[in-house]
Amino acid sequence: MILRQTAAIFTDAYRELNAKKLFWITLLFSIIIVAAYACFSIDDRGVHFLWFTLPGTEEYAANISPATFFKVWMYAIGIGFWLTWVATILALISTAGIFPDLLASGSIDLYLSKPISRLRLFLTKFLTGLLFVAVQVGVFVVGCLLVIGIRANAWEWSLLLAIPIVLAFFSYLYAICTLFGILTRSTITALLLTLVAWFCFFGLNTVDEVLLQVRSDAQANIEYAQFRIADNEARAQRLQARIDNDTANERTESQLESVKRTLDSSHLDLERYQRTLDGVEPWYQRIFLTKTFFPKTGETVALLERYTIELDEIKAMLPPEQRDTGDLNLEELGYAQPGQATTASEVVPARIRIEMERRSRSLAWVLGTSFGFTGFILGIAAFIFSRRDY
Repeated sequence: MILRQTAAIFTDAYRELNAKKLFWITLLFSIIIVAAYACFSIDDRGVHFLWFTLPGTEEYAANISPATFFKVWMYAIGIGFWLTWVATILALISTAGIFPDLLASGSIDLYLSKPISRLRLFLTKFLTGLLFVAVQVGVFVVGCLLVIGIRANAWEWSLLLAIPIVLAFFSYLYAICTLFGILTRSTITALLLTLVAWFCFFGLNTVDEVLLQVRSDAQANIEYAQFRIADNEARAQRLQARIDNDTANERTESQLESVKRTLDSSHLDLERYQRTLDGVEPWYQRIFLTKTFFPKTGETVALLERYTIELDEIKAMLPPEQRDTGDLNLEELGYAQPGQATTASEVVPARIRIEMERRSRSLAWVLGTSFGFTGFILGIAAFIFSRRDY
């Protein structure tokens, strides 16, 4: 009896969503994007769109595999832009009216006249909104999976993780929209307030990204400055030894002075980078702590990249100047410390440092605290929905 009632409510709510044009418009755009995605290919000659070769892509294509190419661009455009921005906004527009329409139209009186609890009615309606997104994401992800399998001859089943990941991302926002919908009984107000909350989450995430970028740049620059100092100190010692042993030529002293000037400049650079790191670190920790109490929209979406794209694949796509920082061998110079990299080329690029920092954030922090916030908001909404007189 309970299952039949729940299924009937669920089916009725889904029919309302299915009748909305936005559902089909969003689905159509997803199919169009997948079709455009399938028009790309990559080989030794470069990146191609249909029968056109994109100019200047030969070196880019030489550094990555077809599977990596398709995975990265699916994440960057398909997930990072389409599903988590445009399609999410369309989904919020479509689902924002579920609770306001239920309360304002008097439909709730019909439901409450039947032997069904308000909590079950609330949860069924909420899950209906999530189903809207699940269908949209499922069609898009399966389409992209087929494209990668056929075009790159690589069946990346881990990409199916995009479905629960995007669904989790949407649930954070939809819980807020549900609460505002119940409080205001206005679809427009609920939608606008949800977008404001999303903007706040986005702003907090942007500040975190900026501080992480500055922090990672400073760390990479400090490491490389230390390598440069070690190299120039070794060169200065060799030149001074030649002067002391009377084996120097007329250019040796001028070379020594030049090395000393470079060494002084490197020390100044090191001090400047250290001051930057010392200044940004407290703010970075404060923002990180603040984010703990709110949904991690950015980190949640980034989980797909974490579990489908390796760090080496990301590094291969970087411009050559960002992949390494030189070939100084500190082990030969006698300056390598236990546990340290022995060449400047082993200094981790800032872009990789950022990704390593992101991937070090545990699932408990990313998903656990986000679901905790979502559960808290849903608990308030369910309490109000269950106790209010209609």
